[in-house]
Amino acid sequence: SCVSRGARRRVLSFAPKLSGRAAQRSRQPQQPTAITQRAQVCMNTSKPAEAVDDDDGTSPATAVAATMTAMPAKAGFRWKLAASIAVIVVGLALGLGLGLGLGLSSTSYGTSTTVYTDDPGAACGGAFLTDIYNTLDGLSLDLKWFPVAIAQNMAQPLTCDSADEATGTGSPSITGAGYQNVLHAYCAQCIQFTSDAGATAGALVMDTCPHDGNEEWCPMGGTTNTYGYYNHLDFFGPVASDVTDVIGTDNPTGTIELVACPDEIISAITELADADNAASNPVCTFYYQPGVGPWQGSPGMDVFGCSQCS
Repeated sequence: SCVSRGARRRVLSFAPKLSGRAAQRSRQPQQPTAITQRAQVCMNTSKPAEAVDDDDGTSPATAVAATMTAMPAKAGFRWKLAASIAVIVVGLALGLGLGLGLGLSSTSYGTSTTVYTDDPGAACGGAFLTDIYNTLDGLSLDLKWFPVAIAQNMAQPLTCDSADEATGTGSPSITGAGYQNVLHAYCAQCIQFTSDAGATAGALVMDTCPHDGNEEWCPMGGTTNTYGYYNHLDFFGPVASDVTDVIGTDNPTGTIELVACPDEIISAITELADADNAASNPVCTFYYQPGVGPWQGSPGMDVFGCSQCS
């Protein structure tokens, strides 16, 4: 049969791991700046179309358009061409400013982040993330890479036998729900995170962060989280400082975009999986049919040699 262990409720951590039960507590995180606030900072550097000009209360775009309308019929062709170009430039500048601020561009999206350390088996193939982390940590790459859980928003619609949108269980689907402002991703895809402070890290999608139980951070259904973000990455590390030493403390916000997974990552995780071997492995653990194989994982994990649930 086709089985998917799916996502699970977790305790999110925000500070370096402490000993004993204290590890389950977290200090109050610094509230990330909401998307609307970040957008305003960006827009202040490139005045939006409806921004009021200090001199006469007219927006730049409106002023240019009005000038063209009032232009004498005998005005030279070059003058008209220059005015037309000015309108186009203003439009492009506004679109770029809004896109960067709100994460609305076709490739880059705003995101919040958290850190977690528990490892009972991930939504992607039931993988054990400590093994994934250790394998990634052993590679010599330009970026430091981590296994990550993506917000339910980014994984929807959920798929495989255990899929339940209410609880957030199931595997991320290959085809997304098409939510605006949301970067859809699925298992075994690679994402690059760049914090607002300029820190960068690689993120290998291996888990999901269900909305149920994580309502503050992990949105679903195309909505935003408490801090105004449609997207959220939950970085995994055996110890929280493994992550925070790279991306920063206090839940840094920033941008994310899909990138091609380095060949070294695909090769290393494929070797770790050894999915055709009847012996269990820490990558794809859902199901193995003796004599048939390979071990079953989630959609997208075929790049690691796993079969895929559906």
